[in-house]
Amino acid sequence: MPVAAICGATAGLASAGLLDGRNHTSAAAEYLAATGYQGGDHYIDERAVADGDLITAGPQSPVQFACAALRRLGLASSRTLEAYERLFGGGTRVRSRFSWKLRPPADEESRVSLNDMSAVVATRDYATALAWYSRILGRDPDLEPIDGVAEWQITATAWLQLMEDADRAGKSAVRFGVSDLASQIAELNDAGIATGESVVIADMVKVVDVARPGRQ
Repeated sequence: MPVAAICGATAGLASAGLLDGRNHTSAAAEYLAATGYQGGDHYIDERAVADGDLITAGPQSPVQFACAALRRLGLASSRTLEAYERLFGGGTRVRSRFSWKLRPPADEESRVSLNDMSAVVATRDYATALAWYSRILGRDPDLEPIDGVAEWQITATAWLQLMEDADRAGKSAVRFGVSDLASQIAELNDAGIATGESVVIADMVKVVDVARPGRQ
């Protein structure tokens, strides 16, 4: 049976002697040493460590911990987990927050908080466009979460996304990243702005289209 522990839970395993002969990690080697356990030689200074059915991680590595657990349980593909970890697992990345006013706000709650923004370019010839943008940007995409989608991180909160979509080829869009999509949809609808159906991409990101009036 798989056992997974993060942060203080690793001390519980150490105190019970369950880490004495297994590779593991935690907040710091000294933290576990204070429990009096005998597994110091098996401590590995990594974000997350999997040793068979045992998964451990430090307090600053929830993304790596989740990926290791999902990988062990077979609940997500390696491609999805790699994309998820590359997108969210930096640890030190600062995500800025700023406001986009739909209407003059009566209070702070009427502002939309954004985490990041993406310029989205549609193409019918994905292979050619992928090679061209890779050459322009000087590197391969940072993410390819699903077939026909490539993403480059330009700054900490700005991305370029290339997507294969013959119907929209030659058109572009702007994607705003938010923490609470349902609340933002409600805010848009209250402001008289229609939204499309939400779609989940690569089992980790939910998106919804919003068309400008007079635009397709």
